[in-house]
Amino acid sequence: TLPLWSPELFMGVPLLANTQLGTFYPPNWLTIPLDAPQAIKIQIVIHTVWSGLGMYHLARREARLVPFAALIAAVLFAFSGHIGAHVEQINQLQGLSWMPWLFLFLVLARLHPARYLPLMGVAWALQLLSGHTQTVFITGVGLGVFALVDVVSTQTPIRSRLVALTLIAVAAMIAVILALPQLIPAQELASLSNRGDGLNAQEATAFSWNPALVARGLLPSYDAQPFAEYIVYFGVIGMGLVLVGAFSAVKRRTRVAFVVLVVVGLVFALGRYTPIYLALANLPGFNLFRVPSRWLVLVALGGAMLAGIGAQALLRRGFRLNRL
Repeated sequence: TLPLWSPELFMGVPLLANTQLGTFYPPNWLTIPLDAPQAIKIQIVIHTVWSGLGMYHLARREARLVPFAALIAAVLFAFSGHIGAHVEQINQLQGLSWMPWLFLFLVLARLHPARYLPLMGVAWALQLLSGHTQTVFITGVGLGVFALVDVVSTQTPIRSRLVALTLIAVAAMIAVILALPQLIPAQELASLSNRGDGLNAQEATAFSWNPALVARGLLPSYDAQPFAEYIVYFGVIGMGLVLVGAFSAVKRRTRVAFVVLVVVGLVFALGRYTPIYLALANLPGFNLFRVPSRWLVLVALGGAMLAGIGAQALLRRGFRLNRL
């Protein structure tokens, strides 16, 4: 039966209208027969692996990394502190696992729109149906930045950034149409909630990434675990590879694009601690969500790609040293 309403919670609550339930998200149907702990375990494994596969193929296709370097990027994204910290919020993990796939489909859609644009729309619909709309919004902004920086290889026959933005818009429309069974009741519920007219700047910037806690999110923490939303840890070796990739001379166009993504993620995650996000907090979209620190997923994505580029740069350097 469709979970329209539950009288057991509070004085009754609408369940179907709450996107976080993930009623129409097909992977959730796979674990319906299981009890909750087992279902959660399986969903965590499935989506962690799925996020790594997406990152691997994105690194292979966009940055043209060799398999080993692409595997480094995949492992650092799927098992980064940011992704790992969200296994307790299963709908966020599910949505985050689709992010590298959407970037991959954008790259491919610029070459073969008829083949990959529908796939991008379906993937975005699945991200919507997974139940965390803020992840969908962050993904959309990230894709827009990605397109504007023009990250696609110079070999592509479609060079226009405007075309890339159009592809993103069309994919978004496909996703919305496919997700309407979830979005219609969710919109009705949202219009009756305290977010119906948007949050004020104070509310929209709650749980910003405090600059005093940046080191605890990026580096190992041995005294206590930082707040989960503030973590974007890659490991010591992983962070070293990120820095090598950011300043290496290989894959310049891809490298610049992912450096920009990292910078955008860092600046937006700071939220109320930067005038840039404070200026955006009253705009549609930005005023619907709290916890700006969730923009750190762009740091996780961009950093993982830079680490893969760094690994490839070291491999090339080692090959030359061997030849010498």
